Amino acid sequence: MYKGNEFYREKIKVYYDKEGLLTQYPSKKPMRILALAEIAVKLDTSRKYTEKEINEIIKSSVAFTDIELIRREMFQYKFIGRLKDGSQYWAEQDWRERYGEYFQKHIHLRLYSEQSEKICFTFNPLKMSAQPDWNPQWEEWHCYPEPLVVYIQDYEILLQKYFDMAYPTVDAFDGTAAERFDVCFDNWLGTKDWRIIVSGIENDLENQPPDRKEFYSDFLSWIKKVLEYSEIIVVEGNL
Repeated sequence: MYKGNEFYREKIKVYYDKEGLLTQYPSKKPMRILALAEIAVKLDTSRKYTEKEINEIIKSSVAFTDIELIRREMFQYKFIGRLKDGSQYWAEQDWRERYGEYFQKHIHLRLYSEQSEKICFTFNPLKMSAQPDWNPQWEEWHCYPEPLVVYIQDYEILLQKYFDMAYPTVDAFDGTAAERFDVCFDNWLGTKDWRIIVSGIENDLENQPPDRKEFYSDFLSWIKKVLEYSEIIVVEGNL
């Protein structure tokens, strides 16, 4: 099973001492990204740096002596850029978007599902692009800071009938036919689909008991907020 970002954010803590210094460079990519990001946030994107200045910033962040390793890794992972002769460095500005999935904080919305339940649906807004012949990459629908997670029991009891209202539909990106919601794979739902789902929930909202009303209200609030960011929300099942 995929180990989520919360898992790695917890694991990375063992690589730091009481003073907050990195004691060892991690071997796994997710934790390397997190460790390098802790250094990158100390850089000012509005100025240029010498190699010595970059080294000093790294030195103040780690408890070991291989400063060159971290500098090379920061360049390799595009946290910093430099001139070919190494005379000038700068902080790259897009690393937060490039590595957005490593810093996500999932919102877990549940009412009937057990805390131990692992089968769920993750709602990931797609980062839209106006580029011609654009083909979205995995990172582009795993970069939203706060994706939503709904577990199987809550989906079946509370949401399935409203999702059924939107089907049959077409894939919001490539236009292929989608006869039903796929609990095992990706579902690319567009603004039209979400309007149907939202409308169905809102029509029944006042007649819901308080606990269900709270669940639906939180769900609707997240969906409406996200639709200001993206025209497509990709719902992924892990069944």
